[in-house]
Amino acid sequence: MSVGIMTSEKAYLFGLIVGGGSFKNGQMIIDLPYRLWGKARINPERAGKLATDILSRVRPLFERTYNMPVTFSIDPEWQIRSTDSISNELSADMREFGIVPNGKIVETGSITRLREHLNTDLYKRNFIAGLADSVGSLNPNHRRF
Repeated sequence: MSVGIMTSEKAYLFGLIVGGGSFKNGQMIIDLPYRLWGKARINPERAGKLATDILSRVRPLFERTYNMPVTFSIDPEWQIRSTDSISNELSADMREFGIVPNGKIVETGSITRLREHLNTDLYKRNFIAGLADSVGSLNPNHRRF
């Protein structure tokens, strides 16, 4: 995919990154708000569905869009992690969209420039979907903020 050009896939991934992403030493971690709700011991069926969604939807998106393999962990918290340093393509898009890959993005980032690239309803919806997936659900017990 072209660097600096927004797509519906990039909009979703940037929602995930803005909502739960943090960067340290070139690595990316996206915290997911599943806590007890996603614990395999408590609800193995739900945890299996969450894992399947990550493996079948999110991982291929990162690989296809940014040539960047990711994995996930569920203990102690649900996280999506880059298996290597972030790709040059993701790094370039982050610069283009005005987000510095350093620290916890929700605390240090600004989406002012990114908003300019979310110029269609589809991009906006996908960004919000990614944001919701990384910030929490509509259930008050699942919200971080």
